[in-house]
Amino acid sequence: MACQNCFNGCAEIVSDRCIRYTGVDIPSLGIATGDSLSNIEASLSTFLISALNGIGIHPVIDPDILCSLINKYLPTCRPLTIIDFIDTLIKATCDLQEQVNINTSAIATLNADYTIGCLTGVVASSDTHLIVQAVITKLCSVDTTLTALSLTLSTNYSSNGAELDAYIANYLTTHGASTTLMSNKMIPYVAYPYFGNLTGKFDGTGAGIPATDWVNVNLCNGLHGTPDMRGLVPVGATTMGTITVDPRTAPGGANPSYIVGGSLYGYNSILLDATTVPNHTHTATATASVPSHFHYEFSNTDATGTNSRVSTLTYPNVVKQWGDTTAYSYEIEGSLTIPTLGKTDSVPLVITVNSVTVAPTTLGGNAHSNIQPSIASYYIMYIP
Repeated sequence: MACQNCFNGCAEIVSDRCIRYTGVDIPSLGIATGDSLSNIEASLSTFLISALNGIGIHPVIDPDILCSLINKYLPTCRPLTIIDFIDTLIKATCDLQEQVNINTSAIATLNADYTIGCLTGVVASSDTHLIVQAVITKLCSVDTTLTALSLTLSTNYSSNGAELDAYIANYLTTHGASTTLMSNKMIPYVAYPYFGNLTGKFDGTGAGIPATDWVNVNLCNGLHGTPDMRGLVPVGATTMGTITVDPRTAPGGANPSYIVGGSLYGYNSILLDATTVPNHTHTATATASVPSHFHYEFSNTDATGTNSRVSTLTYPNVVKQWGDTTAYSYEIEGSLTIPTLGKTDSVPLVITVNSVTVAPTTLGGNAHSNIQPSIASYYIMYIP
């Protein structure tokens, strides 16, 4: 008889082959009653190795409980091992984590601060649910308001053209005075010259009298938001827009920059002083009108005539005073000697005046007018 596992007719006895398994059969491990110990060891080793690396473990799972995400990663062409399930769970977990990250980012965006505008009961940092609820509440409120407005419009207003024309005509007939309002003919904040009277149109402050056609029209006297135009004429501002304007220049310097609401400019009269009158001299030429003439002197040989006073005698035609047609005769006092007359020079004397320089003279010191040709008017302005 041939040797069989050391049980029958074996010359060499090996211990693990000489021991026979007497337990029940275990098909899943490949063990049957009567197997030698070495076979049992081999079966157990094979099973343990397959259990350790997972290829020998085949979980039985109801397919109905497997979702699409798990089935997405499970193999379909072979029996499933625990390794397949573990690999699938890892991949599905990573997939879920990615979706969680996306959703977390989306939620963070949704929960960012809102511009709440007209919403009530919430703040900018309120969560999305509260914001949406506030929007719903506001929409409901607007809907209620619009419903009431629709009812009011349908009750009190007409969309019929003929009716509207009739309403307008009736209004104009009933309130005809309003069509003559001065403000309807004026551009706001424009100063207009006005030459009419003020009685019944403006009060003492220059404001248009209420309940008249002049309401909201004011005199430009610096009150009620108007500029004070009294005694002034307007000039174009040099600061309009962003374009820089170089004012026109005149001899002696540039004109000022004119700014709306700024200082007042110019004067009605100007007084010249020593700093503003140009340097100058006055030159005059004059000729004396004295005719040519001679000077005479007395010659006396009477030693007794020692006084300078002379007396007038009636000797005719002896000598005439200059410019006089009456003849006079003269003698030295205390003597009957008639003196002789003689010229002081044989050449007639002529007086001639040449150029004359006139020194600066202090005059009246009054200012001169600086007013352009003008006509007075009131200025009025419509202030809404």
